[in-house]
Amino acid sequence: MPADLGVSRGVMSIYTNEDDCVSGVVAFDPSASLPESANNRLYAHEGHSLPPPDAMPSEDYENYLPIWQSNCPLYTTEAAAVLGGWHFPWPDGDWQELRQMTLLLWTIDEAEPWVEVWKEPTGFRVIQRMT
Repeated sequence: MPADLGVSRGVMSIYTNEDDCVSGVVAFDPSASLPESANNRLYAHEGHSLPPPDAMPSEDYENYLPIWQSNCPLYTTEAAAVLGGWHFPWPDGDWQELRQMTLLLWTIDEAEPWVEVWKEPTGFRVIQRMT
């Protein structure tokens, strides 16, 4: 993971709550590692994370929107997940609240539910998104 996320090594397991389809639990072991024979390993590729258009002054919105969309992993087919970066402005209305936390992971591959893992001062928070 990128160093600025506060988690650099280990294995993070994310369990989504299938009953409420909203939350989940994270188990993190900083001393664990995946065996060399593990299937379906994901590999990081550095990229740009631009703030969403909602963070821009309204007069710049129309010019900025296509630039943001061309860099947002949700609008590409190249990413399975994103480590860190700016979060997506979902219609749930929690964008401002989440700015106080650190986005660790956002799943994109296979679409809904999109799963986000956030670093809070007391641990982790899992959010599932459905549109």
